[in-house]
Amino acid sequence: MTLPQRRRPGISAEQYARQVLEHDLEASPPRRHIWEVIAENMKDVPPDDFAALPKDGLKQIEHYVYGVPKRTPRKLLSPTRFIGQP
Repeated sequence: MTLPQRRRPGISAEQYARQVLEHDLEASPPRRHIWEVIAENMKDVPPDDFAALPKDGLKQIEHYVYGVPKRTPRKLLSPTRFIGQP
């Protein structure tokens, strides 16, 4: 069984989508790079707060974010081997 096609006056889906996209692009603020956003957000942080950040924050990110035990640093034996590696 086929349903009769009814045509309504208006615009096509493609035209509607184009209008919505054009409106959104005009209404949205200009895009900025992420480092600009971070710099703007961090400009009011006092220097004492930066000084209080852990010095090993990047190396021990899992510890500071998830609370896992800190990893012990491995000593380099050669360019390709670490102590404790087979």
